Amino acid sequence: MIVVKKEVVENITVFLIFFCITLGNSQFFTEIGINNFFIYIGYSIVLMKILYEFKTNLTSYFVKRLLLFFVLVYLFSIGIIKQNNLENLTKLNLILSMCLIALVAVLSEGILNSTEQFKFISYAIFWACILATFLAVIKGVSITSLAVEGAGGSNYGFTGGLQHKNYFGVASLAGFISAYISNKKENKFLLWVYLIFIIISNARTAYILFILFIIISNATKIKKINMTKAQLRLVMMLFSIFIILLMILMYKKVTSGSESYQYRYQGLVNYLNMYGENKFYMIFGNAEMAFRNSGQSYTYNIRSVTGWNGTTELSLLSILVKNGLIGMIGYIIIFGYRLIQILSMSFSKIKYDVLAIWVIFFTSGFVETYVANINLVFNPFCYIAIGSLCSIYMKNMSNDDVQFEMEEE
Repeated sequence: MIVVKKEVVENITVFLIFFCITLGNSQFFTEIGINNFFIYIGYSIVLMKILYEFKTNLTSYFVKRLLLFFVLVYLFSIGIIKQNNLENLTKLNLILSMCLIALVAVLSEGILNSTEQFKFISYAIFWACILATFLAVIKGVSITSLAVEGAGGSNYGFTGGLQHKNYFGVASLAGFISAYISNKKENKFLLWVYLIFIIISNARTAYILFILFIIISNATKIKKINMTKAQLRLVMMLFSIFIILLMILMYKKVTSGSESYQYRYQGLVNYLNMYGENKFYMIFGNAEMAFRNSGQSYTYNIRSVTGWNGTTELSLLSILVKNGLIGMIGYIIIFGYRLIQILSMSFSKIKYDVLAIWVIFFTSGFVETYVANINLVFNPFCYIAIGSLCSIYMKNMSNDDVQFEMEEE
């Protein structure tokens, strides 16, 4: 009888989750209509993994997170349920998608049990993109997409076989971060490959998020400077102020003079101009307009009503339309809950790795739809990485390799 080690099963599980979800954005599988099949498989594995943790590790901490999960499901779903002119099947699909976001946001702690497992996320995204590119080339599907404001004078970006260069850019960023967290010294080849992927994606958002991650995740280098604990706190406070100012400057750089962002912002303005005084739609969302059975896409449904001079590529607009302000509270709870956990950690490498992921994920919500789009691998990656790193820290609080304090002098 062949006995498979638990560690091997866990590593394969991690690989399959991110391999399938990444392939779910494949241009090839999208065109033949089976891309959702891979996404369902990926999230089904996530659900089975969480149920297994529930069965084997039922603690008071897990019960608290389970209660938070149900609160989020209520906040995310109540607006959808109240849409009288929305088909029941569409309602069900939307509610299930919100359940998945709540699931990976607060119940994902046990999916990765060590930082070493992050390398399997990196492998999964790499091979999924290679396969997606191969299939796209075989079918004759374009592997580039238009860059409205590309870097270096280029008007196109490489898609890696996915539906858009921006999606490939942040998928590559997720792969880079995974290899970096796992072991940046052993994964140098993967890091260079993903860096090249990010560059050729020609996705400005991926560039900015990459820079933010590198700066924040290397904050522990400050420990090498000989200083007291009080001095360290002062330096870290100044560093935090620097990061906030850097985020503001980068945001202004992206938004001011960016034609593509102005279209996104105009989409939000158009919606608020049309529905801002309607209390029901503002509180509970307007899913019946966006997801009506018109035979057209979600984007078409919104723009045909609010105006063609704006797009739908902002998370703020996506959340207002799908969940309303009551759903927005759910996202605020998620990010607030995780930030409190992160800030309560001691000065350590793992703290600034997870803080870096939190910052780039939060920042992406102001320029893209990644925070609310479960079909893109960057979404579950950030939620799962943040939850897992918080869990890994808690399990290893007594380990000097994970936690270290500066002694008073």
